[in-house]
Amino acid sequence: MSEPSEALFDGGTIDMLDIDCIPADLTWGELSAAAGHGSYLFIEKAVALAMDRQVDAICTGPLNKAALHAARPHRPYRCDRQDQR
Repeated sequence: MSEPSEALFDGGTIDMLDIDCIPADLTWGELSAAAGHGSYLFIEKAVALAMDRQVDAICTGPLNKAALHAARPHRPYRCDRQDQR
């Protein structure tokens, strides 16, 4: 789906927002600045949706801080920095 309004909320499925930021040829299991950048973009989008009241909550899986740092070494990656969008 491309917008939260497209979610089906059907039991047994997971509605996922695709923001098309991870390269198709990304190698799994290796530290990657591209993956770190994608993680940052997913968090940024989630925070924007929450602040615009399009979603009620944000939940992430584990984030690789080394990949985040590889993507943007001079930017903070703290969830409490939501005011910096």
